[in-house]
Amino acid sequence: MALYEGTTHSGVDYAVIDLQGCVFMNTTNHPSTLLTLLAGIQAKVSWWTFTLRPTSEKVAMGWHLDGPA
Repeated sequence: MALYEGTTHSGVDYAVIDLQGCVFMNTTNHPSTLLTLLAGIQAKVSWWTFTLRPTSEKVAMGWHLDGPA
């Protein structure tokens, strides 16, 4: 997982997050740490990239980011 935060020339704060899944890949961070990471981001604009192999992992991440029921 990688995070970059910056400011545009016009003064807009932004964040770029690159997340790698766990299934079939060696990863350094578990995707569940994303919620902790998001809590610390002050930017109003964010761009996310996900590298998730199986469809089941993509669906699980969607449910995870949707929050508790």
